[in-house]
Amino acid sequence: MLRAARFAAQLGFAVAPEVATRYGALTSGQVQAIAGVPPVNAGRLRSLGGFDLTVQETPGLNYNLYLNQTRGPLKDVRVRRALSAAVNVAELVKNIYFGRFPVARNPLSRTTAAYDATAESELASYDLAAAERLLDEAGWKKGPGGYRVKDGRTLALTWPYWAEGNKEQRDVLAEGVQAQAKLAGIKIERPAVDTGAFVSKYLIGGEYDLVDVSFARPTPDVLRFAFASGNTYAKAGGNVALVDSPRIDTWVEEAAETSDPATAAKDYAAVQHEVLRQAYVLPLYTPVQLTAFSAKARGVAFDAQTYPVFHGVWLGA
Repeated sequence: MLRAARFAAQLGFAVAPEVATRYGALTSGQVQAIAGVPPVNAGRLRSLGGFDLTVQETPGLNYNLYLNQTRGPLKDVRVRRALSAAVNVAELVKNIYFGRFPVARNPLSRTTAAYDATAESELASYDLAAAERLLDEAGWKKGPGGYRVKDGRTLALTWPYWAEGNKEQRDVLAEGVQAQAKLAGIKIERPAVDTGAFVSKYLIGGEYDLVDVSFARPTPDVLRFAFASGNTYAKAGGNVALVDSPRIDTWVEEAAETSDPATAAKDYAAVQHEVLRQAYVLPLYTPVQLTAFSAKARGVAFDAQTYPVFHGVWLGA
């Protein structure tokens, strides 16, 4: 939130995790700007006089669910694609975010350079019957409680819940994913963990099957950050699916080194197709910066990653 004295060269920031608190502070005049306007309130705010709402899709990686293909059931691409097909992402995102956040069908946001709309043809879209067929083919049969079983083991996936990093009702979205996966016989466990355990045991230690994250960056080179084999979290990268693909490595390295835009675009498109074909990632939604200002706040700009820039901000009458 932004506080400022009229015409004074001073900015004040306050942390308000509760969305209702932020919204109330703005509409009551306690502050002149807030980030993270609740989607449910966005329409109403626009109808009120005296406020401006900016809506910007964030470039870079969408809010995605990454599938660790190095362990357990997710080593099998059929299981990975079954999970993707079991989840009605469009329905969940529409119901939770009231149409304010676009449904994602690509790991890249559509506002990112080299975004390839044709890649979504590789995505295992929602089809519960197809998900069940894939699991049958992979040898996972319905067992007690409706969950799939193979060789005496339940098809259970670990998706750690890091409460301190939760935002945008992502915990609610996760509950929906969990419930829909269950209909196909996939059990998703959500152990609550603190920051230390989330980093050391899971992100570095690799004791997870699923992990969720978004990452703002205005260039398609973010695909190298997310999928190059040498860019695991342990090596300060974002490859949490632990992808180890020589083909992807070749594409992202060539794209980063070439001076030919056409070659780079072709390589980045190939990566988008491949990660969806292999179901290393299940795209969920595109993060949107819903930022609201009092009409008195003037001169606010935004950078390439949609973060506000306050140089030149002033308050009018």
